[in-house]
Amino acid sequence: MELLRAALSILFVFSLLAIAVWRLRGGQSVNRPLLGRRKPRAVEIVESGALSHGQSIHLIRVADRAFVVTAGAPGCVLLEARPWSEVPPDAGEQQ
Repeated sequence: MELLRAALSILFVFSLLAIAVWRLRGGQSVNRPLLGRRKPRAVEIVESGALSHGQSIHLIRVADRAFVVTAGAPGCVLLEARPWSEVPPDAGEQQ
């Protein structure tokens, strides 16, 4: 009986640990409900890429606008902004 209780206690602790890791890694955010739909995101990083060490480029969608920005140690620079409808449909797809 004592062996069964110890095994169930260990199983319970590992289950709690697995749930915590799953939620922290993005499986379910802490501020979202466990069940139900998520609302659409207002800001979405469509694609990112590295330009050089410490410098990256990002295609960002905010509502119905598209922004191309670079980010690095000196800060962020807006390269281009346009309506999302003008962005080619294959933007953000992996080659």
